[in-house]
Amino acid sequence: MLISAGFAGGLDPKLKLGDTVAAEFPAPGTRRLISRPHPVETPAEKAALHRETGAQAVDMESEAIAAACGAAGIPMLAVRAISDPADTALPVPFAVWFDIARQRPRPAALAAHLLAHPGKILPFAKFLRAISRTGTALAFALDGAIRGLENH
Repeated sequence: MLISAGFAGGLDPKLKLGDTVAAEFPAPGTRRLISRPHPVETPAEKAALHRETGAQAVDMESEAIAAACGAAGIPMLAVRAISDPADTALPVPFAVWFDIARQRPRPAALAAHLLAHPGKILPFAKFLRAISRTGTALAFALDGAIRGLENH
């Protein structure tokens, strides 16, 4: 089994920062986690996607990884920690600070955006601190998932 770990945006209003969602692929029963090619950045977009799909969280990669695993006959478990809850907008548009095609941060573009929008500096700094804490929650969830697999 492959375990894919990372962050996700919350769609279910009950999920808080650092909560974790695990989803098996191929998914038995309801889908707890869905993927979209671009971040779902605002509370309104998250609420609409939650109503449309019933999913608890959204990421950008689980379904693509699951497709590759499925083609190879490998089951997959996605474990995602909520980095931005359903009621929280990303403080800076994702495309401004991260290059999706190259899979790397865009520090110059981020700096230019923050200089042009100084009111976003503190919210973005808080977001980065929250990501660090969310990473710790993800590590604990992974430990639990691996221990659960070892007991099977």
